Amino acid sequence: MTILEREQERCLMILADTSFIIDILRGNKEAKKLQERYTATNQSTVISTISLYELFIGVSKAEFPNEEEEKINKLLNRLLTTEFDEMSAKEAGSIYVNLKHRGELIGSIDILLAGIAKSSGIPIITRNDDHFKRIQGLDVITY
Repeated sequence: MTILEREQERCLMILADTSFIIDILRGNKEAKKLQERYTATNQSTVISTISLYELFIGVSKAEFPNEEEEKINKLLNRLLTTEFDEMSAKEAGSIYVNLKHRGELIGSIDILLAGIAKSSGIPIITRNDDHFKRIQGLDVITY
């Protein structure tokens, strides 16, 4: 794959914050409408293994864990998955230092997700724009 093809592919992806995935699972109309819009324009929603970790914490705490896991697995069949890699780690480290220096530190998981999005050159979609908007150069889509 050429660099140009990679860049074109990146423009067709959006990293889903855990809040977005939870809202889809709970039937939030705004989140579902956005998901449908991106699907209609051939943009892929990507979920990170970090968000999977957060979702499976919820499964473990759920009253009906098997049902919750089934909902997640059904949704995962329609999403791409990405991992937190070396480039993501470097970017996340830089984000952490920048936020700490400015006195605007956010949660570690949000920093890790932002590291994935920035290192991949893709936007992140979230309901929690307060934290993500603090990160310079991160393309944030909110609803």
